[in-house]
Amino acid sequence: MNETTTGLLIRTEGSIRRLTLDAPPTNALSEMLLTELEDALADAASDNSVRAVLLDSAGGKYFSSGISLDDLFGRPKEKRADLFGKLLAVHRRLAELPKPTVAAIGGRAILGGWILAMACDVRILDEKGRIALSEVRYGLSPTEILVRRMISISKDPIVLKELVLRGKTLKADAALAAGFVDKLVPGDQVAEAGAVEARVLARSAPQAYAQVKAALRRASGAYDDSVWDREMRDFQVMLKTAEAEEGLASMQEKRKPRWENV
Repeated sequence: MNETTTGLLIRTEGSIRRLTLDAPPTNALSEMLLTELEDALADAASDNSVRAVLLDSAGGKYFSSGISLDDLFGRPKEKRADLFGKLLAVHRRLAELPKPTVAAIGGRAILGGWILAMACDVRILDEKGRIALSEVRYGLSPTEILVRRMISISKDPIVLKELVLRGKTLKADAALAAGFVDKLVPGDQVAEAGAVEARVLARSAPQAYAQVKAALRRASGAYDDSVWDREMRDFQVMLKTAEAEEGLASMQEKRKPRWENV
C-alpha cells in the first residue's frame, strides 16, 4: 500500500505502516490533514497485516509546527475549538492504538506537532531537534489530558513544569535527559532509526503488547472519559476568554502578547 493524500504519505513496508507528514514548509496540521491521519490510523488498527505504525515527516526544519494558522484563522471564532478538538482526537487515536507506535521526529515538534509525537510509544528525536508545548504563552492551557500524558512519560518534574508553565522550548539533549524522548540520532538518520525501532516492536506478541499498553494508558488517567469530557468543555470556555483572544491574535500578527490589555 502506497498512497499520497493531501499532506500525508501512506506507505506499507512489510508489517510497518509508515505515515509521513508531507505538508511543506512546516507540516502544519490542517483539519483535512488531521482527518486523513485519523482515518489512516483507523485503517492501520483494523489491518491485521500491520504490526506497527511509524509516524515521521518528509524532511525540513519541522516535524510539525502544530495547527495550521491559515485553517484556524480562516474559520469563524465559534468554530476554532473544533480544530483543537480534532487534534486531540488524533492524539487519542494514536495513544489508544493497540499496536506499537513510533514517532521519528525530524527537526522541531512544536505545539500540535509535539502533541502527536508524545502520543506514540517510542519517540526518536533529531539531535538538533526541539520540542515545545507552549500553549501558556498564548493564553491557553495544554489541558489536564496532555499534562497527565507528559507526567507519564517524563522522569523530571522540574523540566515538565518549565515546559508547561513557562512554555519553554527544549533542546534535544534536555528532552532526552527528562525522558520525553527515548533516543537521539543525527537528522539524516531519524527516519531509518524510526523504521528500525518499528520493525523491532512489530515482532512483539500483539495481544500482550496491546494489554500492557492499555495498562500504562489507564495508569496515567489521561484518557479517562470523565477527564476527557471535562477538559474538552473547559477548553472551549477558555478559548473564548480575553486572554485566549489576545494570545491567538499575537500568534496571527507575529508579535508578543500584551497581557496588560486583558
